[in-house]
Amino acid sequence: MNTQIVIANRVIRRHGDLYCLNDLHKASGGEKRHRPSYWLALKQTSEIIEELNKEAAKAEITALKQNQQVIQSIHGGKQHGTFACKELVYAYAAWISPQFFLQVLRTYDALLSGSLPQVRGWRPPLLPLRPPRDYAAACALADETLREVNALNM
Repeated sequence: MNTQIVIANRVIRRHGDLYCLNDLHKASGGEKRHRPSYWLALKQTSEIIEELNKEAAKAEITALKQNQQVIQSIHGGKQHGTFACKELVYAYAAWISPQFFLQVLRTYDALLSGSLPQVRGWRPPLLPLRPPRDYAAACALADETLREVNALNM
């Protein structure tokens, strides 16, 4: 399945059958309190990962039969980030907010049903959909936009 997944005008990168939690964080609005590292530090998250690992070891989850990892962190390079299986994506999205969970769930359902629109040559917008709240946020946005422009020119 090579279809790009786009949530809130953000492409969600993939690494095999795993999806980038960092991209989901940005798609949710990028609030500091919703960073994947905070969610991963929760006891409940550890318990979910432990249960998924048990099931993957028994090959009970069809999606995990081919890729026995449920979560993977990649440091450095273009593909850096924390990548998670579909079940963890749902749990992470639900932790952020009910609205974001439904948006993620419906996007993945559309992907599985084949009704996700194909967009060729799509790139995320350089400008945010919402204006920054303060001067520090505007400076951070300017830095991020500059990095995106430089990445496009490479």
